[in-house]
Amino acid sequence: MECMHLTTENNMASMIYQAVINHPDRVAIYTPTHKELNAPHTELTYAAFAEQVRDFQRALELYQLKEKDHVLIVALPQGSLFALITALLAKKLIPVFIDPRMGYRKIRQVLRETPLAAAIWGNKWRFWHYFLPELWKVPAYSVDTLEKRALETKLDAKTEQTASIKKEEFPFTLLPCHADDTAVITYTSGTTGLPKGADRTHGKMVKQFQILHELAPPLENDIGLTFLPTAVIHGLSLGMTSVIPALDLLRSHQFQPELICNQLKNLSVTCCGGSPFFIAALADYLEKNNLSLPSLRLIVIGSAGAHPQLLIQLSRILPNTEIVICYGASEAEPIAVVHGADIIAEYDQETIGRGYLVGEICAPLLVRIVQSTVLDDMLQNPDALIEIDHLNLPIDEIGEIVVSGPQVTDKYTNPLVSMEKKFYDSNGRLWHRTADRGCFDHKNKLWLTGRCGDQVIMNGKEIDPFALEIFIDSLP
Repeated sequence: MECMHLTTENNMASMIYQAVINHPDRVAIYTPTHKELNAPHTELTYAAFAEQVRDFQRALELYQLKEKDHVLIVALPQGSLFALITALLAKKLIPVFIDPRMGYRKIRQVLRETPLAAAIWGNKWRFWHYFLPELWKVPAYSVDTLEKRALETKLDAKTEQTASIKKEEFPFTLLPCHADDTAVITYTSGTTGLPKGADRTHGKMVKQFQILHELAPPLENDIGLTFLPTAVIHGLSLGMTSVIPALDLLRSHQFQPELICNQLKNLSVTCCGGSPFFIAALADYLEKNNLSLPSLRLIVIGSAGAHPQLLIQLSRILPNTEIVICYGASEAEPIAVVHGADIIAEYDQETIGRGYLVGEICAPLLVRIVQSTVLDDMLQNPDALIEIDHLNLPIDEIGEIVVSGPQVTDKYTNPLVSMEKKFYDSNGRLWHRTADRGCFDHKNKLWLTGRCGDQVIMNGKEIDPFALEIFIDSLP
C-alpha cells in the first residue's frame, strides 16, 4: 500500500519544493500593502519564498518544535503565512486552523481537545491568546517574531546566501513521510453541535491537488486571485503566481468589489476563484460600471452550485472568460465539475425547479444517492453489512449524497463526528456523508437540491430549498 512507503514524494510540500526548483525567479505571491484603490503590492518570488520557508524552519527548530507537533495558526493570508504553512508541512509539523466564526464556546471546546505545542498569531489576532484560558500554558509566537528570530540567527551564523536558488541547491528541508501522516487539521462548526476537525493527510492533499490539476491545468504564465486560502497552496504547488485579495475574509460584509476588480486589472490576473457571493459582487460591479477584464480567461466558482442567472450575467459581461463550477466540501474536494455554458443550456422550464446542476463526477470518486433515514437505521447496528449499491436510489430520485475516493478524508479528530459522517460498506470501502441532497439525471449528471433536514412541506409534498430558490428567483 502507498501509505507503507516513507518518501519525500508523499510529503504535500514536495509539490511546492519542485515548483521552487522549476521557477525560482517567478513571482509566487503578490500581497497588497493595504486595502485601498491602486494600493501597491509586495512581490515574493519562488526563490524568496523558499528562503522564507528556510527561515521559518530555523525558527521552529530554535523553539524546539518537532515532528507531529500540533501548531495553531491564526493569521490573515499573506506571503509569509503561506511560507510558514509550507515550513510546517515540510518538517512534518501539523498546522491547526480554527474557523473564528465557530464562536467562543466551540473554539474553547476545540482547544480543550487539541494537544497544541504552540500557537502562532498574526499581529491582529494575538490578543485572542489572553481571552482563551486553554492557551495560557501554550507557548505563543507571532509570525513577525519567528521571522526576526530566524533572521538574527542567520546573520550571526552567516551560513546562507540570499541569492536566487539554483537548480542544484536544496530549496528547504523536506522530510519523508507516509501518505497517511496527518498534514493539516481544520476545524469548522458541525451540524450536530460538535466541532468538525477534518484530519487531512499528506496523501489525500497530494491526490486532491493532482485531480484539480487534471481538471483545470494552468497555462505557463497564469496569475490567479482566489478568495479561498487553500487554493493559494494549490497554486504554489503548480508553480503559479497567486494574488492575495484586498479584503478581510472574516468581514465579508465589508467586501469592496472595486478593490478586487482593480487588482484583477492592474495585475493582469488570468484566473479567479471564489464563492458565488464574491463572484456575484464582482459581476454586479463590472456590469454597473461597464468594465471588462480582457486578461481573465477562467473563473472557478467553488460551492454547492451557482445560480443560472449569475452565469448568464457573467457570460454577458465576460464573453471570452470560461466559467467552471466546482462542487465539493472540505472533506471531499472536488466531487463534481460543470461548465457554466452547460448550466445555461440546461436552464429551461423543465429544470428550473430541480436545483443546481453541478455536473459530472470527478473520477476516480464514487458517488451514491441514498435515503438518509434508511442509512441511519442501518448504522444503528454495528454488525450491519451495508450493500451501498443496493441502497443507491434510481435516476431523478432525491436523497443524501455519499462519496468515496482517494481525495476524501478518512476521519475527524473527534471519533463521535467520524461515527456520524463516515461508514464502511460491505466491501470495506470508506464512505463520507456530505449531508447534501441531490439526484442524478438521465445523463448521469449530479444535481444539488439542498441540505439534509432543510426540506419544507408544501401541500403534503416535500420540497428541497435549492429548487425553491431557483424557482422564486426566476419569477418576473
